[in-house]
Amino acid sequence: MASSRVTAIPPAAETKAPVPNTAGEILERAFSHFHFGEHRTAIDLFTAAVATGHLNDSGRVLAYWHIFMAERALGNANASTEAAAAFISVAQDILSPYLQNDQLVLDAGSFASRFDLPGRLTRARATVAAAWSERSGTFGKSLEHPVPINNPSEITYFLEMVGACAEASDRVVVEIDHPKRMDKKIRHQHETPVQHLNVSCRAGSGDYFFDLGPVAAATP
Repeated sequence: MASSRVTAIPPAAETKAPVPNTAGEILERAFSHFHFGEHRTAIDLFTAAVATGHLNDSGRVLAYWHIFMAERALGNANASTEAAAAFISVAQDILSPYLQNDQLVLDAGSFASRFDLPGRLTRARATVAAAWSERSGTFGKSLEHPVPINNPSEITYFLEMVGACAEASDRVVVEIDHPKRMDKKIRHQHETPVQHLNVSCRAGSGDYFFDLGPVAAATP
């Protein structure tokens, strides 16, 4: 009687997702996870893309901005502030060639314009300043230690992130006239305009001071 032999068929090899190798591939994968709300994975991938050392300034600024947003979404205040600080450093390098007589002149089709880099830089600066003000007992809280302001919108963002009235819907902001405060159109060799704002709401109140030097310099 003839014997039959059964030949085992090996299982099909498991298909694995390709592992990204280049900085661009890692960045692309990070964006995908970010847009699906997978913030921790996105942060790890953005960080890995930066760590390759092969991203240009545009790639780095994109990575740092999205790390900032992802850490913020996860409630990690310190990590989001660190990412905002890194973003500021690279963003300023990108924007510096567009400065003409202390004014930004952007090409409509440039990366800086399409990504609204100036607007995001304003928000990042306010974030770092607000974090430092919350940690410090003096920064932004006296005429002697005002918050340096590059853009008036920084004040609005700053006040949304500090003190008892940070997220209050009934927040009232009043400018306080002060003898040391100079008119915006008058500048002295050793002094710059300082704006004193009192912020109040049902939860409490606070006083904040802003150095308007760069803003005043840009005022015709």
